[in-house]
Amino acid sequence: MKNQGTETLIIDLRRNGGGNSTLAQFLIYFLFGKDRLIQYLPRQTSREIIKYSDLYFDQVPDGRKKTKPIGIELDKKDYWFEELDDSTPVGHIDIQKATLELDQFYAKIPSFYQEYQTGQYSHYYCPEKIYVLCSPQTYSSGYTMMRMLNEFGAPLVGTPSSQNENGPGWILNYKLTNSGLTGWVACKFYTSFSTRIKNGVYQLDHELTYDELKEYHFDPNSEMLFVLERMKL
Repeated sequence: MKNQGTETLIIDLRRNGGGNSTLAQFLIYFLFGKDRLIQYLPRQTSREIIKYSDLYFDQVPDGRKKTKPIGIELDKKDYWFEELDDSTPVGHIDIQKATLELDQFYAKIPSFYQEYQTGQYSHYYCPEKIYVLCSPQTYSSGYTMMRMLNEFGAPLVGTPSSQNENGPGWILNYKLTNSGLTGWVACKFYTSFSTRIKNGVYQLDHELTYDELKEYHFDPNSEMLFVLERMKL
């Protein structure tokens, strides 16, 4: 894209059920740069609250370490409001703290950490226009990437995600001892203060209406046709 001078990038998150939201941070790093990533994360409109349990501690070995700074040993059935720190004044961004926390976090991801340390491809190429396609099935980490890119200025196109911004997420898998049945349960509650949310729905910049969908004869790629035609790409 850089070599060809590509002016527009379309990121297709339709029917993206998620996986790992850290991938969104990787993309932000390469597109917008390390400095903007560090400045953005403390400003996120979304916050999360952890529900502790035996299952959580089994699958997150260092889970208890996060509570040590407050001097209270939290246990199962407790909640951890990890990102709501009253020690930092409202509107103030502690860049030094954010830089240290990110460095410690990415150190656990060797495949990316080496690049992160050198900054060789930080803000390597960001096209003039970025559009993000989404659908009702844009969930979890797919939803997180959608929201992050939008907060970096990328317009959202398609049909709103059916995920409620204020709700449970971040699943833990389990297996019942006797029956062998498997399942999953959320261990975090996400809450957002974004002005883009109305009636629990994250609003799009360019919504594909039913009449417009009908014009495209309900083509499965109607969102792609819509953005190509309406944005005159």
